Amino acid sequence: MPENLASDEERTPISKLFTKKSFILMMILMLCAGASELGMSQWASYFAETGLHITKQTGDILGPCMFAVLMGLGRVLFGIFGEKLNLKITLGIFAVLCALSYITVSVSENPYIALAFCALTGICISVMWPGTLSLSAQKFPGGGNSMFGLLALLGDLGCTLGPWFISFAALNLCDGSLKGGIGFGAFFPLIMVISLLLIRGNKLKSENVLTN
Repeated sequence: MPENLASDEERTPISKLFTKKSFILMMILMLCAGASELGMSQWASYFAETGLHITKQTGDILGPCMFAVLMGLGRVLFGIFGEKLNLKITLGIFAVLCALSYITVSVSENPYIALAFCALTGICISVMWPGTLSLSAQKFPGGGNSMFGLLALLGDLGCTLGPWFISFAALNLCDGSLKGGIGFGAFFPLIMVISLLLIRGNKLKSENVLTN
């Protein structure tokens, strides 16, 4: 995140942030980031065991374990190179890749290909949470701790919503098929792509909401 965040005297009240369409979109991005992350990680092990009919040990290693390894690797790389990236474009690319991973897991007939894309989802979602926070800091440098706290709350809400949505889709739209329900998990990264497209301008400029 940028080091030049506003001092206490320059902080922007949350009430003013809520008047900005871009901030509402940031909230949606955080919600979808949490949902995209936990939607796959929560169900990967059970899906491998019951949907792909492979042993729990193999499923845990090739699914959730590799998911976590790749997510950690992606966040380390983002921490090193994040300042050099166009965050809006980077988030858009990884959101598209995340949606494709969800869909591939859902439609693949090969259990090892499905598990591979379960794992690859880890690197796809690795930049979503920190990238959205960094994007918010660029766009609203006066947001301060209250802004980041609210965004984190939205991310946590998404962490609950994602797994629930997949289970709901599996039970009510896919005749109990978790594999089909996982395909519906692509909804959240696709909403991220739409939200990013709605954020004004190719290069984000900070909004001085204090003077509006």
